[in-house]
Amino acid sequence: MARGRFWQAQYWIGEVRNEALSLACRRHGLEVRQGRGYDELPAKILDAFEDTLVQSVNPEELLRSLGRAVEGLLREAAEAAELASRVEGHLRHLASPSFVGRPND
Repeated sequence: MARGRFWQAQYWIGEVRNEALSLACRRHGLEVRQGRGYDELPAKILDAFEDTLVQSVNPEELLRSLGRAVEGLLREAAEAAELASRVEGHLRHLASPSFVGRPND
């Protein structure tokens, strides 16, 4: 987003969401590959990820979606709690309004 590549940003936000949903599938013993287990996840989990869908490619919407996707990823990363705690600050920084407009970070 900081480089003005909004379509690419929406792609990567989707990838963050997919990774988090894959972790949820793994945790629930469902098929992980290519989203095959997503529809079998409990409604509570799927409902929490609905807000991660990008509605438009304006910076504010991208940032909102990224923030929600990062929250979902951190929530589902319980299996890798140590790693998640090491990258949590950096992920939250990337999803913060102060990061947008700073292309060298």
